[in-house]
Amino acid sequence: MTTTARCKLGLYLLTVMLFGITATAAEFTFDYQKLLDVEKPISLTLNYVQGDVTISRSESSRLVIEAVKMVRASNREEAEEVADHIEIKVGHSGDRVTINTNFLRMVNRSSSFWSKLLGAGDDSFGTISYRILLPVAADIELNGSAGSVDITDNVGSVRITTGVAEAINVSDNFGPVSIISDAAHVKLSSIEGELVIQNGSGITRGEFLMGPVTVRQPRGEIDLQWVEGDITVKSQSGKIHIKQLRGTADLLTSSGQVEIETELDSPGQYTVETTSGEIFFSVPVTASGKLDIETRAGEIKTEMPVAIKSMTRNRLEGEFGGGGAKVVLMSSTGDVTVAQF
Repeated sequence: MTTTARCKLGLYLLTVMLFGITATAAEFTFDYQKLLDVEKPISLTLNYVQGDVTISRSESSRLVIEAVKMVRASNREEAEEVADHIEIKVGHSGDRVTINTNFLRMVNRSSSFWSKLLGAGDDSFGTISYRILLPVAADIELNGSAGSVDITDNVGSVRITTGVAEAINVSDNFGPVSIISDAAHVKLSSIEGELVIQNGSGITRGEFLMGPVTVRQPRGEIDLQWVEGDITVKSQSGKIHIKQLRGTADLLTSSGQVEIETELDSPGQYTVETTSGEIFFSVPVTASGKLDIETRAGEIKTEMPVAIKSMTRNRLEGEFGGGGAKVVLMSSTGDVTVAQF
């Protein structure tokens, strides 16, 4: 047999072996539960690697910590060995509860391609998902690298730091919320407290937000509805859509359409600046304000009565409704439209 023929045969056998091993590998689950007696508001910290996290209120008098370890392995015995090396360590001291997820090194296993393929390598243990039920208010801090997060019906602050997350949902929270993510689909609802979002890319949606809102998201859509508080948005590309009941607005983006509907219910300044995107700014028919609009290559459109103080092809200064809050709208190449609703 020639050298070329031997190589082809070896490659064929390797493919067959890989297919056979992959086909026989399966996912095994291992449950964990711990109950803690807590009687007053707590500080809860969860450190995890990858997996889903769900936190909600409970009528129970005890803090319930449930987890599911999911391990991919060729048989149950191998999966149990891996699961034993995924440690859940719970600490409880006073009003502080800490949950750490530790991936212990498997000294009896090499980090070979075969063990990784079977889910038994040092960097291929599997995932672990948490479900936590809170009987009391809690200041929550989550630190993870992947998975989805769902927090609902909590009284206290929420701070989430994660890598690429499938989804981050926070709803019915009375307290400030801070989210730092490399990329995620963020959904927020009924938040009473300061809201700070730093999302590398993805989609950020929120409704019924009662407090100042800051969103820094270079790429992706931003949609904020029924906001009662000052709004600050920094973006590079993606559509921005805002409906504001109270507070000022400061929006900056490079490209992408900006639509903002605001009650103009603040003596502060409203600023929207884009490089190549269009701006559509609308206020109530009863609103009053001062306009300063500038666009180098786009068109300025006013779909409302404006008392013009000065106007050129690229800039318009004027007042509507007797003057009031200052509205500054600037776009290098996009059209700028002001209207009433």
